[in-house]
Amino acid sequence: MLKRFCYLMLCVSFLHSEETDEVMYHYFILPPSFQNMIQVFGSEYGYNFISNLSGPNHIAFDIGYLGLSSSRPHAFGTKARYEYEYGRNHFHRFGIEAYYHPWFLRINNLQTISLFAGVGSRSGNLPTGTYLDAGILIFPHTFAYLSLNYRVDFFENAPTQHSFRLSLRFPMGIWLVPVVVPALSVVGAYNLSH
Repeated sequence: MLKRFCYLMLCVSFLHSEETDEVMYHYFILPPSFQNMIQVFGSEYGYNFISNLSGPNHIAFDIGYLGLSSSRPHAFGTKARYEYEYGRNHFHRFGIEAYYHPWFLRINNLQTISLFAGVGSRSGNLPTGTYLDAGILIFPHTFAYLSLNYRVDFFENAPTQHSFRLSLRFPMGIWLVPVVVPALSVVGAYNLSH
């Protein structure tokens, strides 16, 4: 981990050269098998655009297999997910997402864009209902990647809601960083003083 941090600082200091490109490729682009492993428990934080009923922000947690591959022509994955939207109204969503990683959207065996679709149920302080998602994952081989999707919500006795969403997705373990980093600093300082 320290080695990757040092290489990151090296890349930032020299910004763009062939050596830093090679370091970035080898140390910050995750192999598909490793990315699939760390993303078994994933999380997401995002913003809803053009949404007339739900809150502007959402946080989600998922469990499953992302399904990235650099060798298979067509790769698939599935995840079950829980999502909480907050803002003007509060919603809980439970659903499932399916991922498709086509070979023609790979560059140098790295998936640049993946497609996904999802379905689930919604409950909260407004009418309950179901939702459908469709979208893309941008650079899913990286540690944290973007998700851009379109969502349609169907309600009982209420108008249909349409929204566009932009999210940052990352492994669930990242939520431990605010706790682990200070704790390691304290332990390190204690060990140095004794």
